[in-house]
Amino acid sequence: MKLDRVEVGNKVIPIHTGVVQLPLKALQVKMYFAIPYFGHSDNLKLAYSLGEDGSSEPVRWFPLNNKEMIVHLSNLDPGQHTLVVRKANGFGLNNYDYTKVKIEVPYPWYDSWWTRLFVILYLLAWVYWYFRRRVRSIETKNARLEGLIAERTQKLEQAMAVMKQSQEEVTYQMYIQSRIIASITHDFRTPMNSIIYASSKIENMIDISRYAQIREVSASIKETSIGIKVLLDNLLEYIRPMVHNRRVQREIVILSELVSLKFGLLQIAKRAHPNVFINDVPIGITVSTNYDLLGIIVHNLIDNANKFTYKGVVKVSVQDTEHGLHLIIEDTGIGIPSDVLSWLNSGTRKDLQNEVQTEKRGIGLIIVKELINLLRLQLKVESDHYGSRFSLIFEKDIDMS
Repeated sequence: MKLDRVEVGNKVIPIHTGVVQLPLKALQVKMYFAIPYFGHSDNLKLAYSLGEDGSSEPVRWFPLNNKEMIVHLSNLDPGQHTLVVRKANGFGLNNYDYTKVKIEVPYPWYDSWWTRLFVILYLLAWVYWYFRRRVRSIETKNARLEGLIAERTQKLEQAMAVMKQSQEEVTYQMYIQSRIIASITHDFRTPMNSIIYASSKIENMIDISRYAQIREVSASIKETSIGIKVLLDNLLEYIRPMVHNRRVQREIVILSELVSLKFGLLQIAKRAHPNVFINDVPIGITVSTNYDLLGIIVHNLIDNANKFTYKGVVKVSVQDTEHGLHLIIEDTGIGIPSDVLSWLNSGTRKDLQNEVQTEKRGIGLIIVKELINLLRLQLKVESDHYGSRFSLIFEKDIDMS
């Protein structure tokens, strides 16, 4: 028994070396078998089974029409199948002849290996693209958040800087006010003590009828009182711009006149400290600075020089150098302690938290350091047991704004 022909939809399909290649989703497949048997057809016992290669399902046999000997198939799954036809041979158990026909049904394009590979690669590429897109989205959001955080941080830092500046300005104003109060206390104490000292001598002078000396003392008291009034006016002029937050104004200051005025305020103090005052500043020397603040500095330095000098010399002079004009206040007193000298020559603007030696340094020196910074001047101090030398350095083209 052999396969005679194969028809698919009334179209004959060629058979290649015992293999039948059917089209995909073939309907009405007819497989014709032929057998060299000339007896009665009822004596033929035929059956067929169809199985997919590699399948573990049990074989099921279906009877085959003895007269037509046609196997009808339809819509086989893609893959390789085996059609087995058997014929009983006479008597006896399991006495059969078998005919096997290989049937191949092609896989659809979407079920091929290259399609599967393409789909796998596509899925991998899609997964990569998706996660890459998610990562980029997260990175973009993070960058945006970092930008917002940086912007808000910058605004916060700016606000903190403004607050810090405001706090520093308030602290500085409080410091200036405290220094002004200390200056008033310090600068008025010496002339007032001189007035008290002179007034206490008037009664004795009256008793011994020294009217000429009384007249001289009264004139000195009057002169000192006028000087105190001038000093008070200067301080008030200094306080006003601080209160109203105005800039320190510059003007042309004649140094010789300023020094002469400050020497005049200490005329009565000569009696307690009989020192020689020498104004060696040429009349034509001028500087551009604030008159009132410079007056406070010069007054404090001359007053300190006078206090720590006995029967000596207090001299004020100038020295013009390429770096600027030096206003020099020197004395022949006891000198300055080394720690105070180091503090004076340091760049420290103020020493509010470490003023345990205020009495030793003198409140006047603290005022001097502050006002020197305010006027943008430089201070150089030299001292030994032969006296002290303070140099106020006026740099050229100072900007007071």
